[in-house]
Amino acid sequence: MFTKQKKVSKPKSQAASKPKKAVRVVTATQFDHTIHKLMRALKPRSRSVMARRFGLFGAEPHTLHAIGQQEGLTRERIRQIEDMSVLTMLKSEEYQALKPQFAALEKLMLRYGGVLSGSVMESPEVFGSVAGKQAGTFLLRLAPFARHYSRNRKFTERWYHKGTDNTAVEKALGAFAKTVKATLRAYPEREFFSAMAKFIKPVGAISKPALLGYYKCSLELVENAYGEFGHHSSRLARPWGMRDEAYITIAKAGRPMHFTEVAGSIVSSRGRTPRVTTVHNCLVTDDRFALVGRGTYALIEWGYRNGPKYNLVTSANGNKRRQRRSWKNVVH
Repeated sequence: MFTKQKKVSKPKSQAASKPKKAVRVVTATQFDHTIHKLMRALKPRSRSVMARRFGLFGAEPHTLHAIGQQEGLTRERIRQIEDMSVLTMLKSEEYQALKPQFAALEKLMLRYGGVLSGSVMESPEVFGSVAGKQAGTFLLRLAPFARHYSRNRKFTERWYHKGTDNTAVEKALGAFAKTVKATLRAYPEREFFSAMAKFIKPVGAISKPALLGYYKCSLELVENAYGEFGHHSSRLARPWGMRDEAYITIAKAGRPMHFTEVAGSIVSSRGRTPRVTTVHNCLVTDDRFALVGRGTYALIEWGYRNGPKYNLVTSANGNKRRQRRSWKNVVH
């Protein structure tokens, strides 16, 4: 008589674990219900094209060319489908019923000086996420009061209110950026926006959200890791590397610092933790720093200067070696 053998379950450590598929997290936005209502007026293909074009409902934003390849259509045909879909939604009853929501969007836009850029729309005070920004961009595409402007050399992609003189605003921002560039400084937040308000006042709003909206549109104005603002060409506002970050750290301390202390005090704009050896090499090779003690460095501009370099000397057996630095030669 045969007895039924029981299956011996393998321990979890020995069992072959199947690779898990990456799960895509779809973030719901406050606009999803509104967008669903608007898209009821569209045919399934048009609805799919619009969702992929603007990155709605968890999809990634696609270019006209990418959607055309997926649908087997030309780029121009996809653009025509997008334009026809917008016209269809504007004429629909759903759009007429959602006028209060568009009025709230217009009020939000005017609060930020009549301009919204991508970084402003992603902020917690506006739409709060990338998905929210994409949904908001879709609604701005339908809004009769919004005008879209593409990215250029000085300004990022942005939406202006029809009542805002975008030419005058950007001319004022350009003049302010030119003034900031001449100083090559990194300004505290209050001083920076107070100076900006003097340029913006004749052409736009000067409330705090409005000035922030104008600042976010400009590619010439940047913020460093210390919350200071300046021109992107300034090495204090946008450090070019570890040498500049070490310089900013010592300058803010206002006193000589040991290289290990410098490495521990650096607030990197790139979110990285610097190596002590890297910081030490930067301090040794940069002419802006003076060695004033064992491993301690100060800024040349404070009146310090380095002593003589190492000299090569010949020992009794004919070998050459570096002469030790004499600390009495390091003066300030």
